[in-house]
Amino acid sequence: ASKDYCLNRSKHVNSTEANFPRTVDDLLNEHNQFLTRLFTQCLLSNYDLIERASKIMTTCLLFCTQIKFFMESTKVHETLENTRIERSMMRFGKKKKNTDLEADFRAKREENIQRCSDRILQEYRTENY
Repeated sequence: ASKDYCLNRSKHVNSTEANFPRTVDDLLNEHNQFLTRLFTQCLLSNYDLIERASKIMTTCLLFCTQIKFFMESTKVHETLENTRIERSMMRFGKKKKNTDLEADFRAKREENIQRCSDRILQEYRTENY
């Protein structure tokens, strides 16, 4: 009765004991009916839909692979993480000449941004993209 409730609430029966299969054959028959309902209600019987979903998933996987390769080749994440760590250390570190540290940090950040931009442009100009 619980599988009927999960797949189709309108067919839910309150009396659970009356629906239990009595023999192994009844159990197998119930199981086959359950699998058939599951197969059709999950739209697994529509070949066109499965083919389109497969193409979409393949495209997504290719995109993720390319983005991973791009991030590894440009090292943007590492640079941004180092900048974040430096900023945290400056913010929560000792308060000595904060204005000098702030100016130094801003100069380094601009340099890192320029380096990241240059790497991205260089990678973008390769044959891979």
